[in-house]
Amino acid sequence: MATFYLIRAEGIYQSKEEILAQPGGEALWKRGIRPGDVKYYDKDGNGIINNNDRVAAGSPFPKVTGAFINNFAYKGFDLGLDLQYSLGAKIYATWKGAYTGGGGQGGTPNGYAIFRDEYEARWTPEHPSNDRPRAVADGAAYTNNMMNYTTRFLEKADFLRIRNVTLGYTLPDETVRHLGLSRLRLYAQVNNLYTFTAYDGFDPEVAMNPDRATYRGYDSGSVPHPRSFLFGMNLSF
Repeated sequence: MATFYLIRAEGIYQSKEEILAQPGGEALWKRGIRPGDVKYYDKDGNGIINNNDRVAAGSPFPKVTGAFINNFAYKGFDLGLDLQYSLGAKIYATWKGAYTGGGGQGGTPNGYAIFRDEYEARWTPEHPSNDRPRAVADGAAYTNNMMNYTTRFLEKADFLRIRNVTLGYTLPDETVRHLGLSRLRLYAQVNNLYTFTAYDGFDPEVAMNPDRATYRGYDSGSVPHPRSFLFGMNLSF
């Protein structure tokens, strides 16, 4: 259930010979595909990359999830840690389709900006790349390089999140008695302190519509889990 079926990107064409050596390479060349363009797996070998070439590419649902929750105490201090982890899921970064080529997904120019690192690392004959295509403005090569629903925009969604950290201090009994109290604890708490992940987006756990299984694992630039700070005290009279 909920498996990504995508066209598989296999790097960047580095030479004319590499293009022509592909199944259907002559057709690709005639369409305008050149060195520096994205290379895709042509499942049916006809030189036409379309939905018939899609393959299973992973699931938005993790294979393993869990948490580590522990509390530590030393004299008057207490420390609580809540760590969450997820392994094995994939996430499709739909936002990359708009900001990696100056146009929208599917090769439709829309005047969007382009990321600086995408521009600076783009393929050129002098500085070839195997993951960033050449700069093209329109035509068959643009449509090819910005093709929608390919593994070029699919990433691992593994993460380890520091979900909560709470540090507290309970004042000594003698001190609180002078204040007319039986117990006084001060504490500071941080929620969503940090997420360790290789995902390029803000948060690997977001989704366009988390209530629909078919929309799980799609990140269109969704708002990440917010980080919040809380300070407080516990009083006992």
